[in-house]
This record gives sequence, structure tokens and C-alpha cells, in this order.
Amino acid sequence: MVEALPAEPLRRLRVVVERSRRSTSVRFPVSFVRAEFDGLDPPLAKLVRAGAVRLKLHLVLAVMATRAPFEITDPPPAQWLAGLLGLAEPETNGARRVSDALSWLHSNGFIVRTPRAGRTPHIRLVHHGSVSAAGGRYVQAPIALWREGWVLTLSGRALAIYLVLKEASGGSRDGSATLSGSRKAQYGLSDETWARAAAELEAASLLTVEEVFGRASSRDEYEPKRRRRRYNIASTASLEQGPRSGPVEAEGNRDG
Repeated sequence: MVEALPAEPLRRLRVVVERSRRSTSVRFPVSFVRAEFDGLDPPLAKLVRAGAVRLKLHLVLAVMATRAPFEITDPPPAQWLAGLLGLAEPETNGARRVSDALSWLHSNGFIVRTPRAGRTPHIRLVHHGSVSAAGGRYVQAPIALWREGWVLTLSGRALAIYLVLKEASGGSRDGSATLSGSRKAQYGLSDETWARAAAELEAASLLTVEEVFGRASSRDEYEPKRRRRRYNIASTASLEQGPRSGPVEAEGNRDG
């Protein structure tokens, strides 16, 4: 049985979106999603392995930090953020988990926290990677991902694969992407993560996956055709309808 989207976390998330004055999207450098060099994992893959709470908290902070130098002068206290993420016991254990996540994000170079006497620490988001490596392109994540509560209901892995597919389909008019094995490797995510996340996004009507027989790109011109998966991202209108299917798990989703 599908649970209803929690009212209070959604209200708090919408407060964050409204205060940000964002109306269309949140931009991430391509290098946040896809590795710039072979053998290195992009920041998003590191967040997936770090767990859903850390990943989702980073996505919330990304909405708050609206422009360079991407600072949050007065971030909410940990208890408030725990309530936004729907964590159990937000005033105590939930707040501790948020504090631990913030410390991890700081220690691993995702944010810079500056302590202040009598106030919550100042936060600056680190601009991951060099946009020049991708020709100055960005991954455009629709603001509906936050405003309609998808950040709360989708698992961390599903959110990551959604962002990956937004990048992979960036040059496609129909929002589709067919990826070779080497291209998939640039995102640093396991086959199991791809399979479970794609199934979750399909169940939420945000993605369709089909088997095709062809080449992943024009660079495969001299290679034999292979059976591949084509990922088709749903339109932004589907996001704007809000979550209608898929489980809502406690503890900010339990995929890490």
C-alpha cells in the first residue's frame, strides 16, 4: 500500500524552495555527475555510497545556495532539517543524524562550514569540478523535483540516476539516452544501482526503459550493433503532478 507524502516535511521543503525564489531548475556542473577523468568517481557517486541522508541533505542545500559563491548565511538548525527529511525523532536522534551528515559533507569537501558563536554555522557549497571540461554545460534538474516532494519520496539511488540521465540525455530532443558500458562507467554507479533505480523511477512514472538493437553513438560506427537499453525520461509535467506511486520509506529512505 502506498503511503501518503508526509505533510510537514513537504511543507518545509516548499518553504526552502519559496525562499530560494527558484522557478525552473537547479543547476549542477556536469563534473558533479560524470567523472572528468577515467578511474575517478564523480561527487554524485560518492554521495550515493555515503547514504540517502547525506545525498538528500546536499540536494536541499543546493536549492538554498542560489548563486556564486553559493553561501547559506543563516541555515536552519539540524532539528528543522531533520523534520524536513522526515527523520524519526527530529529533535534528538534525527538532529544528530543531520549534524553527522553535515560534518561528513564538510570533511569530504562538499561544503565548508564556518562556526559562529550563538548561531548555526555558515555554509558554503563547494563548486564541484570544472565546467570547462564539459564545455561549460550544466545538468538542469527541474525545481519540481524539490517542490513536489520527489526528493523526499525517491530513494537516494533513484535521485542519482535521475540526475545522471538528465546529463546523459542532454543533447537529445526526446529526453532519451542509450549508453555504452564505457559511458556508464563514467558515472561510477554499479549495475545493481542502475537496475534498482531504473525500476523505482519506472514505478513512479518518471522513466521508461526499452530494449533496442543499435549503436550507443556515432562513434560506434564500425562496431557491430548490440542490444542496449534506451532510457526515456518523462516530461517535466510528470514531475509536476507529484508522487503518486512508489513506497515512502521512513528514515529518509533506507538505501544507505
